[in-house]
Amino acid sequence: MVTNRKIINPAAGAIVMAFGIFLHTSMNLLPFTPIMRPVFISLFLTGAAGILIALGLQFSSREFRKGFLNNPVNFFSMGTWVAGISVSAKVILLYYPGFAPVVTVVIALNTLLYGYYIYHCLRHFYNLWRTPEAHAPHGVILLAAVATQSLVIVWNVLVQPDIPPLGVLFGLLMYTAGAIVIIRHYFWNSKGTLADDWSNTNCIFHGALSISGFAMVVSGSFTEETIAMFWWGTFAALLFIESIELVRARRRIRKYGWREGVFTYHISQWSRNFTFGMFFAFTSHVHTGLLLNVWGWVVILLLAGESIIFLRDTTVKTSRWSAG
Repeated sequence: MVTNRKIINPAAGAIVMAFGIFLHTSMNLLPFTPIMRPVFISLFLTGAAGILIALGLQFSSREFRKGFLNNPVNFFSMGTWVAGISVSAKVILLYYPGFAPVVTVVIALNTLLYGYYIYHCLRHFYNLWRTPEAHAPHGVILLAAVATQSLVIVWNVLVQPDIPPLGVLFGLLMYTAGAIVIIRHYFWNSKGTLADDWSNTNCIFHGALSISGFAMVVSGSFTEETIAMFWWGTFAALLFIESIELVRARRRIRKYGWREGVFTYHISQWSRNFTFGMFFAFTSHVHTGLLLNVWGWVVILLLAGESIIFLRDTTVKTSRWSAG
């Protein structure tokens, strides 16, 4: 009898984050009729509920929980659960504001989950710093910052007057701690190649900055000049990280070919959809015009591409399993 069966990948909350930020921002660029919007939103909320419930059921297993809590890198993927719930709540508040009382209860529970999560994050930050050679940290640990800022954003929508900026600053502290740990690994402990050792989740380097900038906007506690400067820093980080990604893609194509090198599904790829969507959300409060429209379509096309790859690879795996 197998007792440690994995129901769902712990990082599956990234799927909820990716589609949630799309519905909240760039979906408005698509020429949907008004009647289609509730359909897409209902499908999203149904899928999000299914994923989050599956994650909760899996976490209720003591055997799974023991291994997950003691993994100092993969544990950070729980941040997708917190952020996924927050993003889903933000979508509900945008399209169905009358559900605010119910959303408030959900976010209160999500805040308790966040407290549990961040306690273990701090413990694992200490372990990663103390024994850097024992682990290979990557962008997933920056989800501590993403989860923090996602709660700052949704609480600022639910609660008036504006919440003090302490939450935003704590999120930036989590970002700094994670960035230092990851950079130290790649400069001093990594022995792999760019093609194989660089993680998809490293796009969260700029995604965590984007959601931090968006939290600054929503909090109302930062000046326009500060937010503008932060946007330029985020844009520079995006260009730097995505330039590395282009070089990495070229090397992976040379080594593995197009399909295996860049067009094979992995759940961590949803993080890029979220980070690009989050940059669109942040940019929409700082800039307008061509940049915003172009970036909105980049978000839409990336999400469509990732969905196609997911459906293709899932169908292939299902067919193989059915054939025995």
